[in-house]
Amino acid sequence: MLRHLRYYFDEEDTWFFYEVDSEGWTTRQVELEGPNRRAIAAASLAEFEHIRDTRGWDAAGVYTAKYGCTAEGQAGKEEDWSADDRPEYISAEEFEAHWRSARLAIETRRSALD
Repeated sequence: MLRHLRYYFDEEDTWFFYEVDSEGWTTRQVELEGPNRRAIAAASLAEFEHIRDTRGWDAAGVYTAKYGCTAEGQAGKEEDWSADDRPEYISAEEFEAHWRSARLAIETRRSALD
């Protein structure tokens, strides 16, 4: 079962949105930075692994440069968070809205550079 979390890291003014599997491993991640919530990452572990396995590490590097990467470790493992610094659970719908918006922003930004 997938769960969805959000976490605000005030030192970097960044919102993190995680989709995690039943063991707490991040499957997708969105990062929104600053007061305008600029999308800086919208990464999928499955996409990354597929590109790495079918097209190699260079292609995986291109993916990471464009979309960022998912958290290393188990972002959804509750015992790893301190009592006063925990992410909040959010709905799948809220996560999907941030995912779609971040992907669109990254694609639009990249298209403008091409």
